[in-house]
Amino acid sequence: MFLDKLRKLYPCNVGQTERKVRIVVGSILIVLAVFEVPPGEYPILAALLGALGVASGIIGHCPVYSIFNANTNK
Repeated sequence: MFLDKLRKLYPCNVGQTERKVRIVVGSILIVLAVFEVPPGEYPILAALLGALGVASGIIGHCPVYSIFNANTNK
């Protein structure tokens, strides 16, 4: 499966609770961006941040954590 291949490339460094929070908050940001709650160019930024949050929540890997050698997956 596709996610299995991604998990091999990018080891899980995000804990289960944080993954759920990332997915929920990312989804909220995407919905706010779709309805353009923050006017102007901010919906694009909100959608991008939301997509990154959802993606890192699903995959379980945070590139920033990798840079700083952090791991919340206990």
